[in-house]
This record gives sequence, C-alpha cells and structure tokens, in this order.
Amino acid sequence: MALMWLLARLALAGLISLYLYRATLAAGIVPGPGRVPGAVAPGELEVEAGPGVPSPGERFPLGRVTVLGRSRESDVIILDPYVSSRHVEIALAGAGFVVRDLESANGTYVNGRRLRRERVLRNGDRLELGDTVFRFRG
Repeated sequence: MALMWLLARLALAGLISLYLYRATLAAGIVPGPGRVPGAVAPGELEVEAGPGVPSPGERFPLGRVTVLGRSRESDVIILDPYVSSRHVEIALAGAGFVVRDLESANGTYVNGRRLRRERVLRNGDRLELGDTVFRFRG
C-alpha cells in the first residue's frame, strides 16, 4: 500500500513538472528544442523569384545553421543551374543571423552587392543566388 502511494505521488509530481515545463515553453520563458537562448525571433527566407524550385512565395525557417544549394544534402535545395552544390550558409550568431558564401562559382549577392565576407542579415534583406531571390525575415 505504501508503495502504491509513493508511485502515485511520483506520477503526480511528474505530471505537474511536465505541465509547468510546457507552460514555460509556451510563454517563451525557456527555449524549446532547436531554439537558442537570446534569439529574438526565428528567421526565415521567403522566395521572391526563381526558375521554379523553390517557387515564389515558399518560406523556409532557418535553424542554427542552414545551407542553401543544389545538393540533396542542403537544407534548402535550389534547382537553379547558377547555384552551386553548397552555395551559401546562414547561421545563428548572437541574436541574429549571418550569411556566408561557401566559395560558390557565381557568388552570392545581398541587396545587390556581392558578398565578400560574412555579413549580418537584417529584416527585409534581399539574398540572390543565381536566378533565385530570397527575402530574409527575422
């Protein structure tokens, strides 16, 4: 009988802990799985133009590190003949995202300027890879 009471108390304590954990996740008090403390808001890329895949209007959420390119191993696969297999990387750094060209053959452009070194992305930045154009939201 004492063992049953102990198990019941442990089960109740576990349920209460789970409820409190989920409530703090929902309130944004603690980061959820895959989220980094200090990230103000999640970032995403929205396709503005391109040869078809991905198609205009599609949105891609950004993780800690997101690789864009033609390769099947890329996080965002771009079927554009002017995009390299591993073209560009977007990584979470502090409270924002930085973009790095991965020595692509045709280069990466941010707001019409060729990307020569790592750059912090700002909300609304235009990212061009070959004929594919993304808008950064974050």
